[in-house]
Amino acid sequence: MSELQQDTAKFIVGDDEIVYRLISSPAGYNEITGVSPDCFKLFRKNESYVSVERARYCSLDDALSNGENIKKWFAESESFWGVASLSVKKIRLHKQLDVISKYTESHPGHAGIQMKLSEGQVYKNKEGEPTPMEILALQTYLSGIVDQVVKKDSKKDQEQIVKESLTKAFDELHAGKVHHDAHNLFKK
Repeated sequence: MSELQQDTAKFIVGDDEIVYRLISSPAGYNEITGVSPDCFKLFRKNESYVSVERARYCSLDDALSNGENIKKWFAESESFWGVASLSVKKIRLHKQLDVISKYTESHPGHAGIQMKLSEGQVYKNKEGEPTPMEILALQTYLSGIVDQVVKKDSKKDQEQIVKESLTKAFDELHAGKVHHDAHNLFKK
């Protein structure tokens, strides 16, 4: 990629990109129904996009770490649950959705999913006003096109399972509970 292409990529989110959305619980994720439309809700006054991280600049592990570092969510009952990954191409299949770069030198992977009203203007959250039905429909669409969901502890859980399995196997081997003839292992 040339230097010009790299500079352009900072400010233009490509259709071939993946973005990560941090998920809080209980509002953003339900064990039975999965990712909730509330995961894509605008909470702050005059907010005009749903914050996401571009995989081009942020690994899944980094996104998980970023979520762990959030101490205050939109409600006291909320806590970090995990990360949802979405295809920018799938997001843009809906004519009222776009993904825009929010690139800064200190936060190069920051981007936003913008939701547009049917008249074409970008929706801005108005404090105290109900969310328009067409925006609720866009949030539902987004929750339905999530490609992958990674729970915050799933990697740690997998590593712990492997560690426990290996520990048990070595303990049994050293305790003499495992007997085998190495010569017979490789016979046809």
